[in-house]
Amino acid sequence: MYRISLLVLILGLLLAGCGKGGGASNRYEKYDSLFDFKKPLAHGDNDVVQVFAGRDVLAKNLDLLKRLIENEITLVYPEKHFEVQTAEFGELEVKSKYRNVIFLGDLESTDQVSEFLRNSLDKKLLDKVRTSGAELFSMTNYWVRDQQVLFFMAQNSVQLQELVEKRGEHAFNLLLERYLARLGYQAYQLKLFSPKFFESYPFALKLPENFRLFSNDKEGGFLSFLYRPRIPDRDIPDKYLSVYYEAMPADSISQEWMIKTRKAIGDKYFDGDILIEDSLSFAPISFAGFKALKMRGRWENHKHVIGGTFMAYAFLHEPSKRIYFVDNSVFFPAGDKLPFLLELSVISSTLEIK
Repeated sequence: MYRISLLVLILGLLLAGCGKGGGASNRYEKYDSLFDFKKPLAHGDNDVVQVFAGRDVLAKNLDLLKRLIENEITLVYPEKHFEVQTAEFGELEVKSKYRNVIFLGDLESTDQVSEFLRNSLDKKLLDKVRTSGAELFSMTNYWVRDQQVLFFMAQNSVQLQELVEKRGEHAFNLLLERYLARLGYQAYQLKLFSPKFFESYPFALKLPENFRLFSNDKEGGFLSFLYRPRIPDRDIPDKYLSVYYEAMPADSISQEWMIKTRKAIGDKYFDGDILIEDSLSFAPISFAGFKALKMRGRWENHKHVIGGTFMAYAFLHEPSKRIYFVDNSVFFPAGDKLPFLLELSVISSTLEIK
């Protein structure tokens, strides 16, 4: 799982505080409002979720909740978006201060968590539960800064199970949205890559300055950036962000076109990268304000005996009649790749078509 050092977090908070003075900022400040600085620091990692529930409630709901919230996907190997951990009610004082917290309870059960929710949730929220039978409430920075708290609250245990089944995926999306915002906040503590660089291109990116130019083929419609530590370190990944574009008169984006395009990019610009086709998956998605098709899979390079994973997004920009292919690729044999793909997706989503 992805771990963020206390030193990095403290540096980020200090930089955020310094950025509140006068004058124009050369940072991307979209995520600066993530924290409530009047509250104490949250505990725990970005991807750990503490779940409070009575014993009977856990027995009926935990398996499904874990499957929906952890949302395991296969990259080079299976990886989870989140790690769900159960917390005892006696740990409430400490673990309610974690970044991601979920409560499960109802109006009729006698367990300590349900009783706590009946006594602590606002009366208007409880009235909503009595009226509808079940509700999912979402609150940010509830007890501490940078916190996402979700309350699954129902009239009874049966309706609570139904609520988890119906709204569990939405709960995952809320947690993921917060996770992505955290990654964005951390990435954009640095200054931006010079905006002037993009003046001659049909698009622009909010790119942190620790990326450097990797490949620039303006005639071929391909531009790529790389983050790599100056001193080689197996515990730090190589991260590639690439944008390819070509003229297309109609929206003919397809899985076949994405496969063909990614193969051509790998062969021409990444020194013979090949696509592992049986690893590919596709899904429609909203990306940078456009309806896009997402492709996820693995790549290998037999020449250099390396491999990794990627996510790519394709969409049509109707005014310019251009199709765009945005590729995020990670090489990191030492650990999980998903957190870095998610970080790259946040940076890539700043893409602006001129």
